Amino acid sequence: MSFHAGAAGSSQVYDTLFRQILQVKDCVGAGKYGCLTGNIQGDLLYALLVPHVILLIYLFIMSRTILMFRTHRGLGTLFGATIYIFLVYSGWYGILASYLVWWMILTIVISMGVFFFGRVIHPSETETRFKIGQAIRKKVVTDRQKEKDIARLRNYLRDLERDKEKVERQLRSTPPDSRLAEALKNELAELDKGIRQTRDQIRALEG
Repeated sequence: MSFHAGAAGSSQVYDTLFRQILQVKDCVGAGKYGCLTGNIQGDLLYALLVPHVILLIYLFIMSRTILMFRTHRGLGTLFGATIYIFLVYSGWYGILASYLVWWMILTIVISMGVFFFGRVIHPSETETRFKIGQAIRKKVVTDRQKEKDIARLRNYLRDLERDKEKVERQLRSTPPDSRLAEALKNELAELDKGIRQTRDQIRALEG
């Protein structure tokens, strides 16, 4: 086979694989990931290998995550293969290829950031700072709750004091030897007790 015949054969395989089967589009502008540049080595890497690896990992995770497929591994594999065939046959692979490559690049960048962050800040320091942050948030929440409780108790105290004033006015206009006067005195004693207890609770929270 001559050199030109071999090149023509490779070009035919290239066109059949990328343009007819996978339906990958030509690169437009400066983009060169997940599209065809005409460089066979680059296209095999960025339009075939990398998108397929990411896509197959995603399909594997999906076929193992769904509860039904955990007990029926074969059914999960069939589901993943069906999704892959659908994506290729419908032309969605050519659309998703560039996004899959960029997803991998983003994953690498985030992983490197986490790695360097872990090197610069020791895990024990991170845990300590996390605990300090938790303690601060807990204190803020506790202080806010305490303020709400104090405000609620003060409102309740005002209500008790108003009720006491009403009972005292009613008691002054009631004959002292009547049954109503006795009931009012008992009610007044209960109100005094409630007022003392509420004031004690407010002092305890403020202290």
